[in-house]
Amino acid sequence: MNKRNVLGLINYEGDCLRAKKKSMNEYVIKDQHGVKLVTWNLNEFCDFLDGKLEITDSHGKIWNYQREHYESRAKIMELVLFINEIV
Repeated sequence: MNKRNVLGLINYEGDCLRAKKKSMNEYVIKDQHGVKLVTWNLNEFCDFLDGKLEITDSHGKIWNYQREHYESRAKIMELVLFINEIV
C-alpha cells in the first residue's frame, strides 16, 4: 500500500498550501515557502475545508479553502484518501 501522508490543498502553479498528516488526528499545514503555519486536529482541518477557518501564510495572504477556485483545490477523492489513510 502506498501511503499518502502529504497532500497539496491549494495549487496555483505549485502548492500554495500543503498538509502533512502526522497521526489520525494531527495535521500540519505549511505554505509554499515551507513555513509551518498551524497544527490542527481533524475537526479543525475539516472546518478549514468547509471554509469555517482561514489560514494566513508567512507572507500575510489569507486563505479560505471554499473561496479558492474549484480547479485549484484538492479533489474530493484525494481528500478522502488522505484523511482515511492510516499513518
